[in-house]
Amino acid sequence: FYEDAKAKKAIHELYVGIHGIKTSTSPNAPGHSMKDTATVLNVSPSQLYQDDALLRQMEAVKDSIDWSQLGKTRSEAKKVLQQIEKQAKRSIGADKAKKILGDGDDRIQRLSNAYIIEDCTVGMKNIGSGTQDFVEIDPPYAVELHRTKKSMDANYDGYNEVDKKDYIKLMRSVFDEAWRIMKQDSWLVCWFGMDPWSEVIHYLLKGGTVKSAEALLAQTTTDGVDHMLPPFKAEFTQARFKVSRRFGVWTKDKGQTQQPMTQLASGYEGFYYARKGEAQLHKPGMLNVLNFTPVHPDKKTHPTERPADMISHLLDIFAAPGAAVTVPFAGSGRTMLEAAKKNMIPVGFDLHSGFKDAYLIKLVQEIK
Repeated sequence: FYEDAKAKKAIHELYVGIHGIKTSTSPNAPGHSMKDTATVLNVSPSQLYQDDALLRQMEAVKDSIDWSQLGKTRSEAKKVLQQIEKQAKRSIGADKAKKILGDGDDRIQRLSNAYIIEDCTVGMKNIGSGTQDFVEIDPPYAVELHRTKKSMDANYDGYNEVDKKDYIKLMRSVFDEAWRIMKQDSWLVCWFGMDPWSEVIHYLLKGGTVKSAEALLAQTTTDGVDHMLPPFKAEFTQARFKVSRRFGVWTKDKGQTQQPMTQLASGYEGFYYARKGEAQLHKPGMLNVLNFTPVHPDKKTHPTERPADMISHLLDIFAAPGAAVTVPFAGSGRTMLEAAKKNMIPVGFDLHSGFKDAYLIKLVQEIK
């Protein structure tokens, strides 16, 4: 394609050299135009214009790209140029993030201030609309975690579980704020408890109202009793993410169950990944199954702390360097730490200062 486009350009320049540049759109006007060249070559004028513009872009980067090996076709050339543009934007974004975060002690201070002790539904209101590139939501699961997690003890006395009757309202509020602060064409990841919340969280992400989500929960909750329930009626808000039921899964090598005689131990957790607008994955082609070893209970500073390598992997999939990242339930601060390591700009919220203290220790240890 590169040689072909250059040849067409050379032919056009030869005609212009002979006849001069046509300055009028009149059919009988003197000179030669790109449209005239298209007629000579028996090609579409619009295609010739597009190829000429593409050639100029290729020429601009010819010192760093060997076009004899890359971009053999028009389509391939476009893909190469798009990749170059993406890399340039990421580099610019990372440089901006470095300036915002600063260096040394100043950087540590900024990241310390980014972990805010406040209810996220309140704190997120201070974030500007359409400013965030990625939101990771790891909320309480409303599954009586104190009872189901054997490893929980006094170290987790700041963990705030949410009552089932309040859970739908909380998640509707969080999703509404996430929608507001997210840029167009950006991603959201939300972890969830499978039973009984998988259908409800999916529905809320699609924009389901509190009332209709409560009706859906009543329909999907099974307790062995045949209830006479009114038919579920779908109603939606404006915050409507695009989300598939083909959710992501984190698989573990260990699991727990409260009913070992009747239920297998659960060895995985699920997360929905939802788009606002027409977002595309930053790192396409990844599996929706994440195989990472959990954090050992003795090393956790939060009962639902995720492994650093898994969080780093998630960030690579959904966000570019320089991205603005919001973590409504900051917990151990692991997502904020991994984001900072990638020159992203994180902000997170939690209600318990003890978890922030643990985050600050890791911050000093891990961020250089």
